[in-house]
Amino acid sequence: MNGQTLLTPHIMAWVEQALPSNARIQTITTLKGATTTTLYKLTISETEALVLRVYDNEDWLKQAPDLARHEAESLKRAAACPTLSVLTPRIIQVDETGRAFGMPAILMSHVPGRVDLAPKNLDLWLKELARALAELHQIDPQHFQWQYGRYIDGKELKVPSWARYPEICKKGIERVKEQPPAYKETFIHRDFHPVNVLWQGEKVSGVVDWVNACRGPAAIDVGHCRVNLVCLFGVEAADAFLTYYRSFAQRSWENDPYWDLVAFFDFAYPGPPEVYEGWSDFGVTGLTRQMIAERLEQYLIRLVEGGHS
Repeated sequence: MNGQTLLTPHIMAWVEQALPSNARIQTITTLKGATTTTLYKLTISETEALVLRVYDNEDWLKQAPDLARHEAESLKRAAACPTLSVLTPRIIQVDETGRAFGMPAILMSHVPGRVDLAPKNLDLWLKELARALAELHQIDPQHFQWQYGRYIDGKELKVPSWARYPEICKKGIERVKEQPPAYKETFIHRDFHPVNVLWQGEKVSGVVDWVNACRGPAAIDVGHCRVNLVCLFGVEAADAFLTYYRSFAQRSWENDPYWDLVAFFDFAYPGPPEVYEGWSDFGVTGLTRQMIAERLEQYLIRLVEGGHS
């Protein structure tokens, strides 16, 4: 059912009850980049639009039936941060149980901007990306219900068949099987990467897709973004992003490659690496599976043998 949700009259009535009395939906378009839910942009006027997110992935819902409430609470927490200049969607209404849809959904404001995966000035783009993440990490994590957990248990990891440097891979796996370093609990996005960041000109205008936000180590957000940057642009871009993040972070930060390694295996295991659909949706055409595998292996060697740059 994922990606094929029909906006029936019953569903549209649920949406329209949240609109001002004189407002009407003018156009409905499906937004690109969503691989686990369906996103609709609902145009209200030339200057106003809403986004409807339908959690129609049945497997995901079985694992986490509270997806709609989770994202709604994440966005409310972000909106309550007085120092946050990066825009996040504003929650309008939530169907937590799927009463209107037959599946959970949220209605939220549309954040202006566009996904930019081909920056004219990569260094400036990386700097702004790092600034936005450091700012998000200022959101208050206290008493937030959801807490960080690893996607893959380290005990389950084995050297994958596609690894060209199995001894290096084995060392990385041994590291992530160890106890994690101590960290200060932070409010983290948990899926911060370039497809979830919107731009206007050379500035970040917003960050979307908050369904995984939780309390946890800031470094896992950094590591997740870094492994995406490795695939898109190479190891040097990921290192530059880390350098900029450190310069913007307003507190002591966990300087340990452990978290980069955890993020690496969360992303690349069991593989083999593929070209992420979201990159293709936003115009990235030059990547191949072989190129991504080579960049990831170069990155793993850096993490295992040299740690952070």
